[in-house]
Amino acid sequence: MKPIVFYSGTPMFYMLDDKEYAKVFALNHPLLGQQVVRTSIILSKQDNGFETLNTLYRKNTWPFPTAPLPVYVDKPRKTPKLKQPEGFEDALI
Repeated sequence: MKPIVFYSGTPMFYMLDDKEYAKVFALNHPLLGQQVVRTSIILSKQDNGFETLNTLYRKNTWPFPTAPLPVYVDKPRKTPKLKQPEGFEDALI
């Protein structure tokens, strides 16, 4: 399960010791927050971002300037079931 980090701007890709890395302005990095970060080794590139050893990086396409909350892939969201209120049946008359 890799975290998804959104970034703004254009990533700067570069080679170091025959491995490709990138620098991006991360908006919601789980450890570093909102700042320029150097990624780990890049495994693949897509139109909307790229994947590294540890993280999925996605281009920010949100219509507002604030950073989205961290999102994790392959983790279903569980919403708690709401309990029916008890003892309010008479109040609805």
